[in-house]
Amino acid sequence: MTDASTAIVCNLSEPQSKDRREAFRRDLAPFLAERTYDKDTSRFVFPKSKVSRQKLEHFIALENECCAFLTFELSESATHFSLCVSGPEGSQDLVREFLSAPEKSGCGCSGTSQEKKANAKKYATGFVTLCAIGCAIPPILAATGMIGVATGVYVSNGIEATLIALGLMGVAFYLARFLRKKQGGLPT
Repeated sequence: MTDASTAIVCNLSEPQSKDRREAFRRDLAPFLAERTYDKDTSRFVFPKSKVSRQKLEHFIALENECCAFLTFELSESATHFSLCVSGPEGSQDLVREFLSAPEKSGCGCSGTSQEKKANAKKYATGFVTLCAIGCAIPPILAATGMIGVATGVYVSNGIEATLIALGLMGVAFYLARFLRKKQGGLPT
């Protein structure tokens, strides 16, 4: 028989739960320095330089209202806060799923995993395009200089080379913009 105080029941509706999960992922997860899990406890470590005690206490208060079966312990060191979440058998899977944070990546994109993948693809396409154009500029400038020398045209103070470089950068900009639009990226 399960005691009412240890029953694994959350009082939030699905939309409320989704909002709470997104709030954690937005407000706390980006600053998560470490997380460890064992059978009975999940431990989350946050640097004091990024997260305030007040923010963590507010989060704990909200969670205590809806998930009475969980126990939250907040401790601190000189540099970090440590939030340990424990509960009855079977509760840790729920905690891990609810308080899961995407693994840290080099991308500062926001949104769901699918949105992040789509944004990463767009940024990668733009970066590769600009890189390709950037790599093409020196040989083009060199060829332009050789043509000028071969035809006896004098390149005065690099003005022509600068104009060519600016023109190529404009082409790169519009090419990247076109590719982003084609992939359903940013609006024009």
